[in-house]
Amino acid sequence: MHAYTYDDIVRAVRDHATYPSPVRALGNIHTVSYLTVNQGGTVVLMRNLRGVKEFKFDERFGHQTVNVLGGTTALEMYTWLGEKGF
Repeated sequence: MHAYTYDDIVRAVRDHATYPSPVRALGNIHTVSYLTVNQGGTVVLMRNLRGVKEFKFDERFGHQTVNVLGGTTALEMYTWLGEKGF
């Protein structure tokens, strides 16, 4: 299944009749393992959910963190950070 919105992911997790368990997230298919594609259940392709969601100083870790959507590539994240001067 292709996820285009957060609601698509919620639907895949809740609708067991249409999307059998286990539900696995798959990013941009840079690395696909046997466990991801050959174990039954539902694979949710996240490649359409891209972008930086949050950039902040995280008190728990004592440094800055970047939260990105599931389909965001490392290059996209690095480019975004570079544009912000990091």
